[in-house]
Amino acid sequence: MPNSVKNISTLNPKISITLDAQIADFVRQVVTVSREQLLAIYLYGEITQESFDEKRSTIKTFIVFEKVSTDLLEMIAPPILSANKTFNLQANIITKDEMLTSSDVFPIEFTDIKVKNYLIYGKDVFRSLTISLEDIRCSCERNLKETLFSMRHYFMLELKNPANLTEKLTTNFSELLICLDMVIYLRTGFFATSTENIINNVKSELGIDNVALKTVYEMQQGRAGRGNHTEIITIYNNYLNLIVRTASMVDKFEVYR
Repeated sequence: MPNSVKNISTLNPKISITLDAQIADFVRQVVTVSREQLLAIYLYGEITQESFDEKRSTIKTFIVFEKVSTDLLEMIAPPILSANKTFNLQANIITKDEMLTSSDVFPIEFTDIKVKNYLIYGKDVFRSLTISLEDIRCSCERNLKETLFSMRHYFMLELKNPANLTEKLTTNFSELLICLDMVIYLRTGFFATSTENIINNVKSELGIDNVALKTVYEMQQGRAGRGNHTEIITIYNNYLNLIVRTASMVDKFEVYR
């Protein structure tokens, strides 16, 4: 078992030296208390994206063990609770056998892990995992439609609060990008290399108007004003329309298992 933690900030320049040290310290503590039961620790999700913002993003991990018992959970609870006080950690605890039988349940997450390979400790247990393209397609469609329903509901609740609507758009943006990147992967076989690449591919590869994405990205990065009430409602509407069109397209994708 390798006993070194990868230099995490080299994986994504948006990861600060401080966050790198905090994650590395968390990993070392988990390694110390779990010893040979630990197989691997992976990062996935927003932290793999160029749009990653450590102030608002959740640091998602899959921690893979040979076996998991309540005794093990008691041992790793202190470092996980300690890490949660310093950064927004989501620690998913899974066994190798559970991983091998869960690719149909977590196809987006597992594809993100397998292809981008943000392995920060241990051996690459995801390397030989087979993930069905049809499972990815179904998960993308579900993800898009759940986002759509949630954002429609939120709009009704916050209709008279443009600041809250803007916050909803900018906080959802990174998660939507992950799903769009996966949709484009289904279409082309390749992941994007940057946020701008994903946004451009929505237009060039999917044929869907990407103006709403460009606008929300500029707002998220602080390069564009938040707009007045009417403008925010228009942006919100266009953002929802993009999700509707993408979900409809994914529903019609023909992929091979």
